[in-house]
Amino acid sequence: MSGESIGEDVSERICASISMAIAEGALRPGMKVHEDVIAGHFGVSRTVARGALAILERERVIERRRNHGAFVATPDREQAAHLLEARRAIEMAIVARAVSTVSPRELDALENATRHEDAVHSGDDIAAKNRISGNFHLELAAAAGNSVLADALKTIVARIALVSALYERPGADRCGAQEHREIVKAIRQKDVAQAHALMERHLDELEARLDLTAPVDDPNSLSAVLERFAPISVKSGRSRNPAPASDEAQK
Repeated sequence: MSGESIGEDVSERICASISMAIAEGALRPGMKVHEDVIAGHFGVSRTVARGALAILERERVIERRRNHGAFVATPDREQAAHLLEARRAIEMAIVARAVSTVSPRELDALENATRHEDAVHSGDDIAAKNRISGNFHLELAAAAGNSVLADALKTIVARIALVSALYERPGADRCGAQEHREIVKAIRQKDVAQAHALMERHLDELEARLDLTAPVDDPNSLSAVLERFAPISVKSGRSRNPAPASDEAQK
């Protein structure tokens, strides 16, 4: 494997770890993301860490503040409203396409996914509940067969995880498995109007869980979060030695 391929692989692991931490609520909006902590944890140069953060910045889940560094993005109320509006438009397009493109086998898989949702939401694992939030919608988008719509929804869902972290009302019930099953049933029956109505109602309920005046909570330790989402023990036996002080030392 070439050095370039190794670098790309590490960048992907960094992005995946940080994205998962954000999805589960371990990294919260407004938390500073230190390049040196990431570099030290993954045993890479700060240039590699910076490149991974640049990818997340393009996806708008990380934001840079002049002379202050990188932070988990903090969508304001207007951005949150725009994201919700965009999600609704994309979800409606996906549902319309799904009625004519999703196979019975894929619909069966979507129904199985709702049963997994039931199992997760019946437990007490808050992180697991956060982790699967949005999964059904992404799986439906993938099954609908338009990769542009699916990619757009994936980006929006990642950013809406930040909106939820900031603005979700305390005690809001996130379980929508029954609503998802009803949407699948309407798609199976090729009833576009009913599928649209059910999705509209479902999105209305999701948005009703938000309070756009809610404050940001205090963030967790970046080092502790990285250890949880990318443990040292799974990284090819790498030691805990810190990253080189400079990129030249890495050569």
